[in-house]
Amino acid sequence: MIYTVMIDGFEEQKIQVKVGGIKSPRLLINGEVVPKGKKRKMALRKDDGSEVVATFKNSFWGLGVPNLVIDGEEIQVTKPLKWYIQVWCYITAPLIIIGGALGASLAVIACSTNMVIFRSSMNIIVKYILSLIVSLIAIGMYLFMAYMATQALR
Repeated sequence: MIYTVMIDGFEEQKIQVKVGGIKSPRLLINGEVVPKGKKRKMALRKDDGSEVVATFKNSFWGLGVPNLVIDGEEIQVTKPLKWYIQVWCYITAPLIIIGGALGASLAVIACSTNMVIFRSSMNIIVKYILSLIVSLIAIGMYLFMAYMATQALR
């Protein structure tokens, strides 16, 4: 997903944050990816010609949309999800604790997918149904793979 951000001092430039998949977030200025330097810092040039430093600040568990920090000022890229929606998105999180590497990977994929679903423009009921299906698939896949692993060890 691509989010457009309005930032003081960059009115004449199109600032966007691209988030998705397993790649780290990318900052785009006028459609061009801003290269990351040391310690993941990015040098930006304001409309007046002055240079500023930008970084990303990850949200809880690093699964949501990160905020952009420019010269120490944190800029919210998108509105955070409501607490009850976040709880719903993280419903597969117990797999991280009890499921080992397999459970953790399935839980992270399910949580990330649920967050993308809730940030979409679909009807709210459809969002809940789709995210429930995603969570049930993740749990079902974990149970099936765990069962298959125990049968293979017999």
